[in-house]
Amino acid sequence: MLLALVLTLAGVVASTALSYDYGIDTNQLVRRQDPSAKIIVGKLPLASNGSTPIRPEIRDLRKDGYMWDLYILALSMFQSVSQDQSLSWYQIAGIHGVPFQPWNGVQPAPGASQSGYCTHSSVLFPTWHRPYLALYEQQMFKLANAIANLFTNATERNLYQQAASRFRIPYWDWSLPAPPGETHFPDCFWSPVILQYGPNGAQYIRNPLFSYIFHPVDEDAFIWNPLKHWNETKRAPNMTISETAPPSENFQISAALLSKLPELQQRLYIIFSNYHDFNAFGNKAWAASQKMSNLDSLESIHDVIHFAVRPFLQRTLEVRVRSHNDSVVELARVEGLDIEISSARVKVPESDVELPTWGQATWEWTIWSDET
Repeated sequence: MLLALVLTLAGVVASTALSYDYGIDTNQLVRRQDPSAKIIVGKLPLASNGSTPIRPEIRDLRKDGYMWDLYILALSMFQSVSQDQSLSWYQIAGIHGVPFQPWNGVQPAPGASQSGYCTHSSVLFPTWHRPYLALYEQQMFKLANAIANLFTNATERNLYQQAASRFRIPYWDWSLPAPPGETHFPDCFWSPVILQYGPNGAQYIRNPLFSYIFHPVDEDAFIWNPLKHWNETKRAPNMTISETAPPSENFQISAALLSKLPELQQRLYIIFSNYHDFNAFGNKAWAASQKMSNLDSLESIHDVIHFAVRPFLQRTLEVRVRSHNDSVVELARVEGLDIEISSARVKVPESDVELPTWGQATWEWTIWSDET
């Protein structure tokens, strides 16, 4: 009976609460003074003790209660910003992909209006993400410091301000085995509702690490079924339960990543220890100068992690033809459980078949490996 009551309460909170209630109007904390001004990404200041903060692993960040509170509160506030603002979670996330719209006055390249700004399959792939994350981190730092100033108790406010001065966004090191008794996919991502402490006491709020709630859903931006009907982001959605509102199944993600862990650790080791060409090391684009032993890349491993969190894509194998070599294609998306070949470079047997730009594979593939 008690469990049913708790689950009911969680359902009510999940359907009503959005972000933390500070008891004041927080719009001035998130609203840009001049929406027409160009957005500039700068260097974050040093911590109050003069040190240069480093980004913590997310499980280490949780051990710092003050920093963790600021992280969750800033994340929640960030996600509550109106989607029509260029510094909203929605639009900053959209720089990488959907919504496909110009950001900060930068227009798309000719013929590329239906893609994000991320430079996939390019030597720029690894370094492109640094200024992108710097923008994200800059906004989170601003919000964390603003929230720290809202604590009314002087002693408490000082402790949160010290934590805010060294705030940096965390990362999750998926290559590390989970601590004993913990899931590989950290449990901070699992619950849709959490009890969060802040300047206005402890409150039940949506967990900003569980999903992003669209406000509103833009079906013109999300043109694909069934994604256009989902009111929040999903991880491993169970489509057999519902296509329009499938539940996320984080246990599938944890199991999938854990099963791939030894392989991915080995792949990382080989790349870090044996690759000497940055182009081959960083991205999956094929270059004629590459060695046959340099067919993996950081981008390819990064793709495996992406596919592991969305295993509902299990139906088709799509390929994209390299523009500079019609006999070399990339398995751009493997929509199935065998995700370790998600970004393998493959060689197509000699033929007169016209290969599609995007389409289903209907011929046999020869996978390159160190043995062939």
